[in-house]
Amino acid sequence: MANDALELMKQISLFRQLGEAELTLLWAMGQEVGLPAGYALETPAGEPPVLWVILDGRVDITFPQPRVEEGYATLFGPEIWGASSLVPPFASPGRAVTGTACRVLKLGAHEVRTLAEQNPRLGMRIYEALATHFSQRFRGLIEQPLSTRRPATDD
Repeated sequence: MANDALELMKQISLFRQLGEAELTLLWAMGQEVGLPAGYALETPAGEPPVLWVILDGRVDITFPQPRVEEGYATLFGPEIWGASSLVPPFASPGRAVTGTACRVLKLGAHEVRTLAEQNPRLGMRIYEALATHFSQRFRGLIEQPLSTRRPATDD
């Protein structure tokens, strides 16, 4: 794992409490890829869900909303997308598309869940951080309704 990737992963709330050995293990389980702007961070039908670790770049998120204009959010690396792949029903209601070229780590959510089950202390830290992650996202939704957000226009 490149040192810059390790430092970027340490900035992500889901991984902040993990040690270097644990981050290196997670990194080894994933696949680092460079993605062009306009790439949909989706899991094809029939394939296992993915946790996307956005190392750098911008990802635009849309959320379908009934009776309202489609909602928007924007993520800038380092950040994660697909945290819902770690908890039932293992799917996100949003759609993520790279707004710029991005460098990401593609982690199989099943592998992360299996690692958490095999190592309960590590699993506890990951799931505690996941609860905090969801709490912060929900708090953000309360403070700024999605219908008022727009993707960033500058790169």
